Amino acid sequence: MELENIDKLKEMIATGSNINNCDYDSRTAFHLAASEGQYHIIEWLLKIGANKNIRDRWNSLPIDDAIKNKHFNIVRLLRNYDYI
Repeated sequence: MELENIDKLKEMIATGSNINNCDYDSRTAFHLAASEGQYHIIEWLLKIGANKNIRDRWNSLPIDDAIKNKHFNIVRLLRNYDYI
Protein backbone atom coordinates (compact mmCIF):
# COMPACT_ATOMS: atom_id res chain seq x y z
CA MET A 1 0.00 0.00 0.00
CA GLU A 2 2.82 2.44 0.80
CA LEU A 3 4.25 2.26 -2.72
CA GLU A 4 0.85 3.04 -4.19
CA ASN A 5 0.57 6.05 -1.90
CA ILE A 6 4.01 7.32 -2.88
CA ASP A 7 3.06 6.98 -6.53
CA LYS A 8 -0.10 9.01 -5.93
CA LEU A 9 1.87 11.70 -4.09
CA LYS A 10 4.46 11.84 -6.87
CA GLU A 11 1.68 12.20 -9.42
CA MET A 12 0.12 15.05 -7.43
CA ILE A 13 3.44 16.90 -7.28
CA ALA A 14 4.06 16.32 -10.99
CA THR A 15 0.74 18.02 -11.74
CA GLY A 16 1.60 21.07 -9.62
CA SER A 17 0.24 20.27 -6.16
CA ASN A 18 2.09 21.63 -3.14
CA ILE A 19 3.21 18.75 -0.89
CA ASN A 20 2.66 20.98 2.16
CA ASN A 21 -1.04 21.57 1.43
CA CYS A 22 -3.38 20.78 4.31
CA ASP A 23 -6.86 19.36 4.64
CA TYR A 24 -9.70 21.03 6.58
CA ASP A 25 -8.01 20.04 9.87
CA SER A 26 -4.67 21.50 8.72
CA ARG A 27 -3.24 18.00 8.39
CA THR A 28 -0.62 17.39 5.73
CA ALA A 29 0.65 14.27 3.98
CA PHE A 30 3.31 14.21 6.73
CA HIS A 31 0.65 14.03 9.45
CA LEU A 32 -1.21 11.23 7.72
CA ALA A 33 1.89 9.15 6.98
CA ALA A 34 3.18 9.58 10.54
CA SER A 35 -0.20 8.58 11.99
CA GLU A 36 -0.34 5.47 9.83
CA GLY A 37 3.29 4.42 10.34
CA GLN A 38 4.21 4.75 6.67
CA TYR A 39 7.98 4.91 7.09
CA HIS A 40 8.92 4.96 3.39
CA ILE A 41 6.56 7.84 2.72
CA ILE A 42 8.09 9.79 5.62
CA GLU A 43 11.57 9.13 4.18
CA TRP A 44 10.44 10.35 0.77
CA LEU A 45 8.73 13.46 2.19
CA LEU A 46 11.93 14.35 4.02
CA LYS A 47 13.99 13.77 0.88
CA ILE A 48 11.88 16.14 -1.22
CA GLY A 49 11.91 18.83 1.47
CA ALA A 50 8.34 18.68 2.73
CA ASN A 51 7.79 20.68 5.91
CA LYS A 52 7.75 18.35 8.93
CA ASN A 53 6.95 21.23 11.30
CA ILE A 54 3.43 22.22 10.23
CA ARG A 55 0.96 22.11 13.10
CA ASP A 56 -2.54 20.80 12.59
CA ARG A 57 -5.84 22.09 13.98
CA TRP A 58 -5.03 20.53 17.37
CA ASN A 59 -1.53 22.05 17.42
CA SER A 60 0.10 18.67 16.73
CA LEU A 61 3.15 18.04 14.60
CA PRO A 62 3.59 14.87 12.54
CA ILE A 63 6.05 13.60 15.16
CA ASP A 64 3.31 13.94 17.79
CA ASP A 65 1.10 11.66 15.69
CA ALA A 66 3.90 9.12 15.38
CA ILE A 67 4.41 9.15 19.15
CA LYS A 68 0.68 8.86 19.84
CA ASN A 69 0.40 5.85 17.54
CA LYS A 70 3.63 4.23 18.77
CA HIS A 71 5.49 4.40 15.46
CA PHE A 72 8.83 4.84 17.18
CA ASN A 73 10.89 4.10 14.06
CA ILE A 74 9.28 7.19 12.51
CA VAL A 75 9.87 9.21 15.69
CA ARG A 76 13.59 8.35 15.47
CA LEU A 77 13.72 9.22 11.79
CA LEU A 78 12.04 12.59 12.30
CA ARG A 79 14.18 13.47 15.32
CA ASN A 80 17.44 12.47 13.66
CA TYR A 81 16.82 13.73 10.15
CA ASP A 82 18.30 17.17 10.77
CA TYR A 83 21.54 15.49 11.84
CA ILE A 84 21.96 13.04 8.94
